Amino acid sequence: MYNWQGKNIVIADDDYINIELLNLMIRVTKANIHMFENGQQVVDFISNNDADIIILDIQMPVLDGFKTSIKLREMKFKGKIFALTAFNTFDNMATYTDCKFDEIIEKPIRRKELLKIISKHI
Repeated sequence: MYNWQGKNIVIADDDYINIELLNLMIRVTKANIHMFENGQQVVDFISNNDADIIILDIQMPVLDGFKTSIKLREMKFKGKIFALTAFNTFDNMATYTDCKFDEIIEKPIRRKELLKIISKHI
């Protein structure tokens, strides 16, 4: 259905199960998937590489999703950044807007919804 061969998608989540779940959902698209456990690893990766989409869990050690998004934008990252959260997004909407997320994906993650959101931006 989706063919994103040659596209680079970065996933960052400190929960290994969530990373594997996202990997399973996205890999059928043939995109290149890069997986990390915290935001600092993403920042380090992007300093030498590029990505089309970055999916960031909000609560991560070392550098959380909010701070990672801000840092990436300061680095002039031009790709899309998605927040992955279990929080009620309406309570934190100003924070998400300030961090310049392009999309907010709520947990639990639904494959069809995830691929639809990514396809809008890839």
